[in-house]
Amino acid sequence: MSKEISNTLFRFVTMRAPGLIEKEEVVESFVTFPSEFEADSFFYAALTSEVTTAAQRRTALRNKAVDFESDPKFLASKEDLKTLVTEDYYTYSVWLTSHRSVVTNDTLASRQAPPNANPTKLKRVWDFILSNNY
Repeated sequence: MSKEISNTLFRFVTMRAPGLIEKEEVVESFVTFPSEFEADSFFYAALTSEVTTAAQRRTALRNKAVDFESDPKFLASKEDLKTLVTEDYYTYSVWLTSHRSVVTNDTLASRQAPPNANPTKLKRVWDFILSNNY
């Protein structure tokens, strides 16, 4: 009594190789670390030529995150972040994040975005983001 076993558990999944994302699509579709901030970034300095594997990179960045907590640029709370980038900029960012899946171009056009923060503030925000992810 041999009966062929059919696998129906994953019938909805298409098994194929993932498509490669073009560089232009990466730039337009993802938030990336600005290359102009690399020279004086607190975290980027940890990624030296000796750090070659993902595990080494993760360890180096975690160690830098611990060191960053005692750095004067460290933002200890959301209130510190609001003070740095202004309340309007912070509120707009929270609104945009919470509506990212349903926002339309018309909605964005009607809602006035505050001006961008200056590069010095943006560097601190990037360091804050990286410190909370490692």
